[in-house]
Amino acid sequence: MRDVNLLVSLLKEVSENESGELILPEYDNQSAEDQKRKHHAELLADSAHATWKHPYDILRITNRGYDFLNALEKSSEAKTLFFDLIDKGMPYSDAAIQAILLVKRNLRGS
Repeated sequence: MRDVNLLVSLLKEVSENESGELILPEYDNQSAEDQKRKHHAELLADSAHATWKHPYDILRITNRGYDFLNALEKSSEAKTLFFDLIDKGMPYSDAAIQAILLVKRNLRGS
């Protein structure tokens, strides 16, 4: 099951590394928690907030991922909007775009 808080937390973890990368090795006998983190890393790649580097165990944040984190960190209104849209059933990627657009609109109005 998807955990939106884990998605955001994992993306933030990747962004905090100097290289913008995080090693998530594939093991045959991963713990349930490691399997969950790996699955959520794959979901971040699905949303284009991260991408896999070869080999398939290094997750790298993308510009889109940085933009999304920036929106959440710079604007409590964007963060509230994002989680409200998720709660209402909007897909993660679409809610993330709306949060970024809100910050962009607010910058234009400044």
